[in-house]
Amino acid sequence: MPVGAAKETDWGGAISTRTSIPHRCHKTIGILGGVSVATACLTPGAVRRDLAVIPKGAAKALSVEYLTGEMTAVFHVEGGSIVRAEVLRTARNLMDGVVLPTDKAVKGTQAVE
Repeated sequence: MPVGAAKETDWGGAISTRTSIPHRCHKTIGILGGVSVATACLTPGAVRRDLAVIPKGAAKALSVEYLTGEMTAVFHVEGGSIVRAEVLRTARNLMDGVVLPTDKAVKGTQAVE
């Protein structure tokens, strides 16, 4: 899983990553992969920790960017150790009235305005 610094042109996250399973780069990232990357960002001596933007405080929200978006993992740190990890999920698109159909769902249909 390649990991790199979040670029200004992306979503302003803590770290940027891509997942390839097994032969192609996926458009999204799995929950376990995202939490694993964020955990590595908080682990002293971990590869690429120096690229991550780490927030201050005991509760740290790290935005892990991937090809088509981002996921936020929230960590609770006590004495330099992670004691709890959470994944922040929202239904923002649904609440905004946005529908995101797949290509298969719209094949053979015309867009409605």
